[in-house]
Amino acid sequence: MFLYGTTRLGGASNVGAIFKVPIVTATNPIGAPVLVASFSGANGANPKAALTPGASSGIFYGTASTGGANNKGVVYRLNVGTTSTITQLISFNTTNGATPESTLIPVGTNYYGTASAGGASGKGTVFKFTP
Repeated sequence: MFLYGTTRLGGASNVGAIFKVPIVTATNPIGAPVLVASFSGANGANPKAALTPGASSGIFYGTASTGGANNKGVVYRLNVGTTSTITQLISFNTTNGATPESTLIPVGTNYYGTASAGGASGKGTVFKFTP
């Protein structure tokens, strides 16, 4: 078992990464963090929030505060496997928000989060997405 986390910098493009650390047990001593996947800018950059587990094993969702099509941030999915991949699901564009920095909250089959900028007033949005 592992704990997963994000870094705002680092990874292959130095715009953020996802790592895992083994959970310590009597038979498994503390292990070093292991790189799982790197952000590229196109799939997001500079994540600041925790990952949220998806309904299926090996799936996580998260937000990155920059990157994506408009460099305003993204909602992404992490598929953990032999080759773990980060897939951009939503690219923020100011109208729907910008600079998402919140951990996503699951409610039923939906996920909710906040963006600190953009929207009608320019002061942020609450958003919902359904994978």
